[in-house]
Amino acid sequence: MNDERIGPIISGRGLRQGDPLSPYLFLLCAKGMTTLIKHAEQNIMLHGVK
Repeated sequence: MNDERIGPIISGRGLRQGDPLSPYLFLLCAKGMTTLIKHAEQNIMLHGVK
């Protein structure tokens, strides 16, 4: 973000594919990320790609 590079994201142990909770956890995380991104945009902490 903001022209800063970070290291690779290493996934750990998580829910297996096909777990009935997987879609709900995905939606919960996606909603949280959307809220954080909107908040960052409103506070001019995040700029779109030009």
